[in-house]
Amino acid sequence: MRRLSVRSDDESGETGIGNMILLIAMILVSALAAGLFLQTMSTLQQQAQETGELAMLDVSSGFGIVTATGDRDLDGDGNLSSSIERIRLTVKINPGSSPIDMENVVIQIKSENATAELTFGGTTEADADDDEFGADEIRDPENTWTATQHIVSSGALIQVWIDPADFSMYLSSSTTFEVRILPVHGSVCLLKTTTPSTYTSRYVDLR
Repeated sequence: MRRLSVRSDDESGETGIGNMILLIAMILVSALAAGLFLQTMSTLQQQAQETGELAMLDVSSGFGIVTATGDRDLDGDGNLSSSIERIRLTVKINPGSSPIDMENVVIQIKSENATAELTFGGTTEADADDDEFGADEIRDPENTWTATQHIVSSGALIQVWIDPADFSMYLSSSTTFEVRILPVHGSVCLLKTTTPSTYTSRYVDLR
């Protein structure tokens, strides 16, 4: 004869409590996993947004050269040099560009006989030397260019001075050279040109 197994109320209660503990544990683990997932997604979203913003800066930010002129008489005494003694650039930032601090800008200039890398030296022509360029505002509608901050904003027009002779770059007639303006973020502004075959006046158009 088969014997019937009968569970006591205590055994049934223990089983129910065990199932409940297991269920609570599963819920806690699921909640923890969901929290970690949401945190990870939030971090990834933030990183993607920052990457996108940097990419937009790299695409839209940067300078455009309006004019480029060479000066053959640095002292203004009427004695014209056979080489360009100072380069004067008029620049502005590109449409949609974020403001650019000139103190973080690097200018590279290269010719057949010399190369230089220049950083911001000050706001006068005299600040241009063998390793620095000078720059000052011509127009500053947003008033971001001050005595202590040299920030180029939308609508501003800036003049930049480079003295090539200070780093043994001799820009005589028919000389090819290039100027690159490099902000921290943004596109490189490139001027690549060749000086005229004959100099006829003090100022030389380099565009």
